[in-house]
Amino acid sequence: PDVTAFRGAPLPGEGCLPEAPLLYERRGDDFVDVSASSGAFGASRAVGRGLVAGDIDRAGRIDLVQASNNGRSYVFRNEGGSGGRWLV
Repeated sequence: PDVTAFRGAPLPGEGCLPEAPLLYERRGDDFVDVSASSGAFGASRAVGRGLVAGDIDRAGRIDLVQASNNGRSYVFRNEGGSGGRWLV
């Protein structure tokens, strides 16, 4: 994956609507939405407010940590090799 975004839509007077994160993969000159095929990552719902990318487990692969507004944080460990579906 090449681009990711965490989000949560504000609802006037009701807080925020939890939404699924977005994950895009570059294919040629375009970016293709691969969120639905990304397993637990694409299935998660939160009011995303922050994202950190880094190698948390020192495995040599980039992992993601998402902070949520008034909710739990999510850790997505990269357990794949290069070029595959890797978030769990």
